Amino acid sequence: MATVAASQEQHLLLTDEPWETYTRLLRTFSERRHLRISYDRGTLEIVTLSPEHELLKHLVSRLIVAATEELGLPIAGCGSLTLRRRKRRRGLEPDEAFWIQNESTVRNLPAYRPQRDIPPDLVVEIDVTHASLDRLPIYAGLGVPEPVEESRALPGVTTARVNELLARRGLVEQNALVLEFREGLRRTITG
Repeated sequence: MATVAASQEQHLLLTDEPWETYTRLLRTFSERRHLRISYDRGTLEIVTLSPEHELLKHLVSRLIVAATEELGLPIAGCGSLTLRRRKRRRGLEPDEAFWIQNESTVRNLPAYRPQRDIPPDLVVEIDVTHASLDRLPIYAGLGVPEPVEESRALPGVTTARVNELLARRGLVEQNALVLEFREGLRRTITG
């Protein structure tokens, strides 16, 4: 008998799928938050989320909140939401979404509607198993201004620095990592 170790995250990639298939799947699985469904001009991907994914998402969110506190910036966060535009034939669900520069625009919204409201300034996309579908062009196509290496919304915050901290997650407890991140930002600010 052979045993195969399976990844905790799994991907299903379908091509030449109509927009209606994507929206039907969103409705069908709306209560199942352990799935992420992405769509890019006919390519549909369904990904299951692992506990590691959720741990990383939580830590990155803590770093973003810490950065806004250290930089004295407003923030509105909403967790995961579905960003989609039928005319652009693109849609996906970031792990977390934040408005920083445009916080005042969404502060009093009763409900976010992606067809009407401004896209988030910053999204968190955790990719533990290297998804098949490249999400950065989808975000850019949906008007999210942050698919870049250095944050525009959070001056001094880079993808490289965040990834460096995430790589040490198993060696150092989370509060220590967040404190180290804060101290680095303070040094950058006072310069």
